[in-house]
Amino acid sequence: MKVLAGYITPAGEDEVRHWQVAIPLKSGTTLSYYGMFCPCKDHERLNKILEETGGKLPDGEQCVVSGHDASWEHIGEFIDEGYKIQYEIAPHPYFPNCVRLIYKKINKVYPLNAFSSAVLTNNKIANATLEDPNLVVGKLQNHLGVNGKSGIYLTIPASSKNIRIKKGNGVIDAGAYKFAYSERYITEDEIIKLECSYLKK
Repeated sequence: MKVLAGYITPAGEDEVRHWQVAIPLKSGTTLSYYGMFCPCKDHERLNKILEETGGKLPDGEQCVVSGHDASWEHIGEFIDEGYKIQYEIAPHPYFPNCVRLIYKKINKVYPLNAFSSAVLTNNKIANATLEDPNLVVGKLQNHLGVNGKSGIYLTIPASSKNIRIKKGNGVIDAGAYKFAYSERYITEDEIIKLECSYLKK
């Protein structure tokens, strides 16, 4: 992950930068680590509140709006430097199949925050083909819902061979793993997609 972070190129000033790293597990589930760099122009006022309350965010105060599919198992929420955020999960007011994360306690907010989440999903994003059980097809996509720069990264074992990108930008070699990726600017209505194939050892 440290190697991959060096390849996640930034967006422009005051622009949202999103990333999603998906790790297929042997159980057929997927561990996903996703987040964004998000500008917070209200950071000075919010930090004064956090100093007065010992890091507790009063009801109605939010420094970022985050959420995901209701079927996902949420593992943790983090900001910058790895600080863990205390949060509550609530039904989404507009999308019945989604939940919303409401931050309750946070150390500090910055002019540009790096918020990230870890979730476990039943989405199987890497599937062996019927023709050849060693040939794996990987598919990953994301709808961010805002204008910004988005990158999606599929984790592939380093021993994999003949990696081919059908939709996306290429492959990042991070030593123990490789990452097939797709990265570009998208509008709030666009879906970014990655499609690839590889031979597992």
